[in-house]
Amino acid sequence: MLQKFEAIGMDFSFYIWLISQTISPLLLLTALAIRWFNIILIIPFYCYFLQLYFVFKDHRIVDDNYLEWYAIGSSLLSLLVIWYFRKLLMIRLQRDMKIAKSKIKSYGQKYYHK
Repeated sequence: MLQKFEAIGMDFSFYIWLISQTISPLLLLTALAIRWFNIILIIPFYCYFLQLYFVFKDHRIVDDNYLEWYAIGSSLLSLLVIWYFRKLLMIRLQRDMKIAKSKIKSYGQKYYHK
C-alpha cells in the first residue's frame, strides 16, 4: 500500500495522516458503543478541533509543525482524565466504606443486643 502512495508522489507522513483520519472516527464510535466513560473522548475531540483550526489557519494538509500543540494538549487532557478517574475511585471507595460500616453496625446491633 505504501508503494502505491509513493508512486503518486505522497510521502510517508501523509500516508500515516490518512490512516489516522480513517481509523480515529471508527475508534470514537466504538468507544461510544461500548459506553466507556465519555470524558475520555475529550482528547480526540481536542485533536480534531486543533487540526481543523490549523487547516483553516495555515491551509496545510499535514500539520507536522504543530506536533508540540498536540503533545502538550493531549498530555494535559490525559492528566485531567487520570485525575477525574482517581477522584471517581475515591468517591466510590468512600461510599463503599460507608455502606460496609453501616452493615457492620446493623449486624452488631442485630446479634449482640438480643
